[in-house]
Amino acid sequence: MTIGLIQGVHGVRGEVKVQPLTDDPKRFFDLKEVFVEDKNKKEHLYTIEGVRLHKGLVLIKFETIDSRDESQALRQAFIKITREEAVDLEEDEFFIADLIGIKVCDSSQKTIGTVVDVIQTTGTVNNIEIRLENGKIIFVPFRDVYFKEIDVANQMILSEIPEEFYAL
Repeated sequence: MTIGLIQGVHGVRGEVKVQPLTDDPKRFFDLKEVFVEDKNKKEHLYTIEGVRLHKGLVLIKFETIDSRDESQALRQAFIKITREEAVDLEEDEFFIADLIGIKVCDSSQKTIGTVVDVIQTTGTVNNIEIRLENGKIIFVPFRDVYFKEIDVANQMILSEIPEEFYAL
C-alpha cells in the first residue's frame, strides 16, 4: 500500500523529503520499516532511523542511507507498507488499493470496464485507469462527479463518465 512519494533530499546526511499520500502524516512516526519502490517497480526494504515533519512534508532518515548522493537515488520512488501495517478504517472508508479489479458500471448498472490501476499524483486528484470492455484503456480523474458510488464489498463502482473520456 502506497503511503508516500519521495520528492527529493534534505540536507547532506541522507534524509529524504516525502510527500505523504495518506490522510495522517503522523502515521510515519509509528513505522519501523517500509518498502521503497524504485522506477523499475522493484521494492527494497528500508529500516527507518528517524522521522520528522517539515513544511507539510515528512523527512525520513533510513539506517543505510548516509549521504545526499545515496538519498538522491531514491527520488520519485514510492514508499509502501503492508496491509497489516495500514490504519483501521471506518465502515464507509476504503483503501485506494481496494479499487483495483473492481468493475465500473454506468448509471444503468451496465459494466463498462474494470479498474486496472489508480495513478497517485502529488496533486489534489488521482486518476483511475479503466480497461473498457472493448480492451481500450481510459483515464478518469477520481472525483465524485464521475464516480457516484463505490461499493468495495460488492466490487462495483457506479459512474457517470462523459463521452469525451472515451474518445481520448
